[in-house]
Amino acid sequence: CFAPRPDRRLDYVKAKCAFAAGEYEAGWKWENGFLVYSLSVPFDCHAVLDLGEGIQAVEINGEPVKEYQGLVLEAGRYEIKAFLTGGMQ
Repeated sequence: CFAPRPDRRLDYVKAKCAFAAGEYEAGWKWENGFLVYSLSVPFDCHAVLDLGEGIQAVEINGEPVKEYQGLVLEAGRYEIKAFLTGGMQ
């Protein structure tokens, strides 16, 4: 499950986690008032997306997505841009 909880006290976060199936990479950063997440899912694996509350709209790899909570992301690299409603700290 990819469930970041960004904090305005940090400009960005990056992390890697190695499993037998491969390495997951994840991170987020504040960019021009938006929150941009990056996620890399290894071959033959998946991740469930949980962005929490305070999100107005989401784009995944430049494409608008209406139903993003609980979305299963297959193997690949993703850039997820979140448009905030102002509720995030």
